[in-house]
Amino acid sequence: LLANKQYSVLLKTEADQDTLEPKLQDLLDDNIKFKKEICPSTEPLEIKTDTVLRKDFIHILNCRVFVKEGATLKIEPGTTILADEDTSLVIERGAKIDAQGTKDQAITFTSSSDELLSSPGGKWDGIHIFGRAPIQGDFFTREAADTLQEIIGYGTGGGDKPEDNSGVLKFVKVLHAGTTLPALEFVGVGSKTTIENIEIRHSNDDGLVFKGGTADFKYVSILESVKDNLQMDSGYNGRGQFIFIDLITSTASESAIKILGEDDLRVTNPR
Repeated sequence: LLANKQYSVLLKTEADQDTLEPKLQDLLDDNIKFKKEICPSTEPLEIKTDTVLRKDFIHILNCRVFVKEGATLKIEPGTTILADEDTSLVIERGAKIDAQGTKDQAITFTSSSDELLSSPGGKWDGIHIFGRAPIQGDFFTREAADTLQEIIGYGTGGGDKPEDNSGVLKFVKVLHAGTTLPALEFVGVGSKTTIENIEIRHSNDDGLVFKGGTADFKYVSILESVKDNLQMDSGYNGRGQFIFIDLITSTASESAIKILGEDDLRVTNPR
């Protein structure tokens, strides 16, 4: 430990066996882990070089993070990221995410709030990945893009590269995300992107969304999203396999799966 430097620790506590949702401490290893803030302040952070989040720390997502073109964000298996309110992770076009968890060491994104056992609802703004694969119409001028840009400050996706590669997500959990945006969103993401073994739980908005693009996905569980659990639109032209969806029983999700296009774009490719 360094002199004249403050550290904070989280200690693992005994799990509450009567609840399905784990407490924050139950996401940690048996040993003490130090918390490490990703951002130096709450101002948006741009990652312009290859960066690694190591499993030895509990990473605090304390601002909006933008991974810029040419950079890769690597997240080690077993890593936990606790997200504060009004934060998000954005992978821009030309950037990549390398989040390859394993069956025994999943990568977990969840809220830093201590109120995780309360009613379902997002407490941070989720993960948004943008690629250069085709997308229907002019995404930049659509209401969805305006909303996205207003909230996270970036709304650019799509292009002319159907085999674009935005990286890998395997054995990743996205919990308590989706305030007014989806918990996990892919915009114009290409077919060389790997999306497998994903769990999304308790989004206050949509769970998993594909806007255009050609990315395939498989082994996905989406549990209790307030709005649509799985949505595909804007000319999405990929494939999904082995999908499990559990709707909210108390207030009812809007839909399990929504697939739609816009009336003024019915003859616009891709479709």
